[in-house]
Amino acid sequence: MSDHERRTSASLAGLLARDDWPVLVALPAVASLFVFAVPTLGWWAYVAAFGVYGAGFIGFERHRATEAAHRELAVGLGRIAELAALAPAGHTVRAPQLAGEVARRLELRSAVTTSIEHAAAMHSIGRVAVEGRDDLTSSAAERLAARRSAAIVAHAGTLARLAPLLAPEAPVRDTPAQARAVVDLAAAYDEAVAWRGCDPTEAIDHLADAGRADVVRALRVAVAAAPD
Repeated sequence: MSDHERRTSASLAGLLARDDWPVLVALPAVASLFVFAVPTLGWWAYVAAFGVYGAGFIGFERHRATEAAHRELAVGLGRIAELAALAPAGHTVRAPQLAGEVARRLELRSAVTTSIEHAAAMHSIGRVAVEGRDDLTSSAAERLAARRSAAIVAHAGTLARLAPLLAPEAPVRDTPAQARAVVDLAAAYDEAVAWRGCDPTEAIDHLADAGRADVVRALRVAVAAAPD
């Protein structure tokens, strides 16, 4: 195992311990109770233990299936912009991957990281509603597209909770500004490299002027560590 893999594994283990600490506390507690219950309950202790394990396993599998469905829906919505040539091909795959890696470098909670990944996949969907507006400057069109993206996602059922991650004017109390910056910078970086042909270093240096310093640093590290 390489040093990078060991650091990544340790980081993920740390995030698991921080986000799901009740599970890590409950497991040894249940194991201890099981050891003390065996002499009294006999085989019923095994039945109870397998029942608890089965309930936990089913709950975990349902949660994983729900997250997979959310990811597929987010990518499907994001693909609309790609098919309309309003985002570079593969943007809905690369932007979420990069956004997730940046979020992990910032040691954000795993639930926040997942939300960031889903939001990054849908970052450009609002351009469909802005296409053809010749009365807008490029910067005004991008701001309007961001608001349209948030409005579309706000009506996307279970994904509606991600709308503040796409709205540039969303209150900080609703969504951390850091999380919104990760989505914006990851999507902007991918477009700069894949669409406009910028050098990775050049793209990051350009984004550094408008992005949060902490997110830009994490983006730089994530890009440097990414395989060629």
